[in-house]
Amino acid sequence: MDNSLCEDKKQELVELVCRQTKYTKEEASAELEMAGYDYMQVLRMYLGVSGKQTQPSLSLNQSIFKEFRNFLDKEAIAYQERNRSTEENSNQEDSNQEDSNQEDSNQEDSNQNKSD
Repeated sequence: MDNSLCEDKKQELVELVCRQTKYTKEEASAELEMAGYDYMQVLRMYLGVSGKQTQPSLSLNQSIFKEFRNFLDKEAIAYQERNRSTEENSNQEDSNQEDSNQEDSNQEDSNQNKSD
């Protein structure tokens, strides 16, 4: 008796899949066997729908702090880049001033040598 119930249930699932798709009874039975008699999986495969892709839901507070952290991270990176560029510019200016000071001192030395 248990076996007949199981067969009745299988037959109902085959008919359900046949109503929802264009499968024949043989195709529906084969698809159900492959899916372990999970009719929803058979229907999803037929419709070409992938499994549920759930993203973890965040509370309002979590999403606010997430956006706040993202904003601060971006600003921190921008701040560091600005500091690097100003340091590079100041280093270049310092080296340029040193070069010009050396040139000035060389010119003064040459002027003193000429006057002597």
